[in-house]
Amino acid sequence: MTAPLDALPLPALLRRLHEEDRRVLPAVERVLPQVARAVRAAVAALRRGGRLIYVGAGTSGRIGLLDALEVPPTFGVPPETVQAVVAGGIGATVEAASPLEDDAALGRREMRRLRVGRRDVVVGIAASGSTPFTVAALAEARRRGATTVALAARPRTPLVRTAHIAIVPQTGEEAVRGSTRLKAGTAQKLVLNMLSTAAMIRLGHVYRNLMVDVRPLNEKLRRRAVDIVAEVVGLPPTEAEVLLTSAGGETKVALVMGLAGVDAARARRLLQEAGESVRLALRRARAGRASAHGTADPAGGRVRKDRSGGARSRARRRKNLWPRDLAIDLTSRDEGERFKWFLACLLFGKPIQQAVARRAYEELAREGLVTPEAILGAGWDRLVQVLDRGHYVRYDFSTATKLLEVCRTLKERYGSLSNILGQAKGPRDLARRLREFKGIGPVTARIFLRGIRGTWEKG
Repeated sequence: MTAPLDALPLPALLRRLHEEDRRVLPAVERVLPQVARAVRAAVAALRRGGRLIYVGAGTSGRIGLLDALEVPPTFGVPPETVQAVVAGGIGATVEAASPLEDDAALGRREMRRLRVGRRDVVVGIAASGSTPFTVAALAEARRRGATTVALAARPRTPLVRTAHIAIVPQTGEEAVRGSTRLKAGTAQKLVLNMLSTAAMIRLGHVYRNLMVDVRPLNEKLRRRAVDIVAEVVGLPPTEAEVLLTSAGGETKVALVMGLAGVDAARARRLLQEAGESVRLALRRARAGRASAHGTADPAGGRVRKDRSGGARSRARRRKNLWPRDLAIDLTSRDEGERFKWFLACLLFGKPIQQAVARRAYEELAREGLVTPEAILGAGWDRLVQVLDRGHYVRYDFSTATKLLEVCRTLKERYGSLSNILGQAKGPRDLARRLREFKGIGPVTARIFLRGIRGTWEKG
């Protein structure tokens, strides 16, 4: 600073403050990779039924609260999806809440009150990185298994050391020394905007750049929903309103109905299969039409209608698959080789062309995603990307979800595949145990049993 702020003429004072604010954007740009990690974690948490929880005190807590309050009306999600915990509660006055910033025990109690767990992502917000309430809350959240994120203005602080992911936009000294509501607060707001908005986009709440899950709670929002349908589908407003009404007032359903030419029930099924993404639901609708008309499939072959019993025909193709076809050696009785075969069976158990399932397995193997730990570490988004590269597009969303659930259950219930084989009394008992996993049916169990027969002493 070359001159005291209070000695500056008003135009010069405003220029000085503006010059300081311009330091915020480069600081935020430098932490975009860390923000991306936090977004991926939040998306994975929300997909498995978890929550995104902001924790802070003072200005930091209020900035988190503002973002949390804006998410439900903007993206049509329940209020509990994104929550904020502020020292002293959201209704407390500044005077009443200020002493509670130092209350570490209160921070821990808040995490216990919310029953924070491994499905959640907790973001601790503190410009100083050392607020006792926030640091203790984040440490308790981590102890309880949550993924933790630190949003601070200073590195190498207790909050940063506590978190799995640290986002530290270093904006420098404030124009008014110690007033972190200025640059530090602006950086926090920008980061939280990106975190929540990008997560909602990845979860399918935005199509193109439109808020397709906005809840039409008033006339302005109802008008906006009609305008979205009119713009995207290319209809006059009166026809768009009729379409929206036939979709039960659900904008996304109306879009899929109008663009894919399907009824409301089919549109809802497509959206469910596509993880509520309009874009992927439309892709599935196009793929379904291509299959029905015998057009080229994504694997490069030609899809023909099965006039002699589709299920029987697919079953015959599956019988030709053996571990050796995928370079899997079960004779070694190695846990890694056994899990590879198990993974392949999860893919081949779907009613899909064998060439497509094989390509998907090879893509997973190429990425090293052939152990429960690797699959769980990859997360839902990366699994979908890898499956799509293998042209497993028809079941990419549901299969990514199934792989995560199966691996999680395997680790929690048995520890390893070899333990299942050791505990099972025979083939029938093993099939029963496998079918207890969500998403594993008789076809997958049958393929797996056929492959291990001869290398399993109870087979």
